[in-house]
Amino acid sequence: MSELVKIVVNEQPVRICKVSQSYLVVTDKSTDKSQALGGVSGNVTIDASLGNVVSLVRNGAITLSLTGSAGAGEVCVLTLVVMAGTSNADITWPDTVLWDHGAKPMLTNSGIDMFNLFQFNGVDCWYGTVVGQDFQVPIS
Repeated sequence: MSELVKIVVNEQPVRICKVSQSYLVVTDKSTDKSQALGGVSGNVTIDASLGNVVSLVRNGAITLSLTGSAGAGEVCVLTLVVMAGTSNADITWPDTVLWDHGAKPMLTNSGIDMFNLFQFNGVDCWYGTVVGQDFQVPIS
């Protein structure tokens, strides 16, 4: 991975590195906090200020909203881990999420789907990418 640019956000260095045809944001100091929402359905609000790694289990149709966004001069990277639960219902994403290649992702019927949502500089939108889909829980 070659470093393209080095910037400082909130006194912490951040590197942006090119990986294949997309970009990966790598921080030099991990300060990730997690939120485990458990089984959810209906209206679900994720507050990014409470933790930037969020896991949830789909137990019905979900209408997602996002709060706790980045302010001017700030960057927010939210990782969403979506596990199949008692329902294969879809997630209705907020209109403020702009997806890579312009298409909202389809969720898999089993396994774990992971997404990254990026927001920076107080812009009122999130840039969404699929990290990976249909990860299977290993059998021990």
